[in-house]
Amino acid sequence: MANERTSLYLPTETKQALAAYQERTKAENMSAAADDLIQRGLVAASAHNVGALAAPAIEEAVAHTVEDLLRSVVVGPLREELAAIHHEATVARLEGYAHIYNDYGAAVAEQLEAVAEERATAAHAAGERARLHRRVAEEQVDHLKGSFRPGETREERTLFDAHGDVADRATARATLTAAIGPKVVFHRLVLSPGPRAGVVRLIDLRTWTRLLLMDLGHDLGQRLVWAAAVHRNTDDPHVHVLLAGAAERTHWPNKGKVRGVELRRVHYVPGGFIRRRGDVRAAEIRALNGEGTA
Repeated sequence: MANERTSLYLPTETKQALAAYQERTKAENMSAAADDLIQRGLVAASAHNVGALAAPAIEEAVAHTVEDLLRSVVVGPLREELAAIHHEATVARLEGYAHIYNDYGAAVAEQLEAVAEERATAAHAAGERARLHRRVAEEQVDHLKGSFRPGETREERTLFDAHGDVADRATARATLTAAIGPKVVFHRLVLSPGPRAGVVRLIDLRTWTRLLLMDLGHDLGQRLVWAAAVHRNTDDPHVHVLLAGAAERTHWPNKGKVRGVELRRVHYVPGGFIRRRGDVRAAEIRALNGEGTA
């Protein structure tokens, strides 16, 4: 019990109350204790009838009496009072924890509400972006089709991609909007082999475009998503290409992951990658068609 008493913190008021209680107990029980000690001493001396042993008997009786008094009068009540104090401290501490938990719960609720609002705002913004992207895709696909020049047929303006003809504008729009990049929505390219290349027939322009964009995708390390249309409404036949802003990576370490398509200046400047590969592919097509060099 000594360790429990010394390790427990008692306020000053409690210490003073305990001291007063002990003094009061001593005063109230002094007379009764003395009487009891005398009676025990006399009984012991009479029973043994030995005067020499009277003092030790009285001393032993006094020791037992004092121990009993301490146990019954001081230690017991002190234990009860300390238990009550500990109980009150425990209750106060638990009440403090309850306030803390209530405050924490309110803070968490506010944070969750803020997160819900942010998500709702983000969802609304995402919906707006999706609608904008669909509108842009529709406009760009319509631009690919363009206006017909007298003498052109509708089949000459049929959209095509890396795999073949595209059924309709809705299909092209859905394919392109599914591959919108994080920074770039679409890339618009106008490709032409040039008048000296000799690739003037429709099937040649389509094949040439597919080969050229395949080379570009290989250089970027991505499986490009695009749609295109051949235009012959000028003296220089050309191809309008709408290239999606994101594509799946084909090389490690990011193979299979969708990343933004970033065309660098070296790709499209005069004499750059697209021009050089376009000339190579045009020469290959001419050779396959049995045409001579210009």
